[in-house]
Amino acid sequence: MIHFTISIFNPWTRQTQYNEIWQRRWALKENGHKHLDVGFYRHRGMIFDIGISVTHRQDHAGFSMSFGLLGFYGDVQFYDDRHWNTVEKKWESHDT
Repeated sequence: MIHFTISIFNPWTRQTQYNEIWQRRWALKENGHKHLDVGFYRHRGMIFDIGISVTHRQDHAGFSMSFGLLGFYGDVQFYDDRHWNTVEKKWESHDT
């Protein structure tokens, strides 16, 4: 797993959460376990933010990338919606 993040926020802002501007989610592949999320948000206290994350063999494993500048923030996530079973070393399936 790889995580890299740099964030600079205004410490005097009173806003404590992101406001969603636009967000979409698409299910990819025939099995429906892969998803692509794209979102844009507003946070007045954000000055700069950049992040990259790559994970595997864990719950909701995948790739995510984010970028924020002067109060606006966007992210892209490609992930698997299943949970990883560490004992059996395979994806848990709840399909019926």
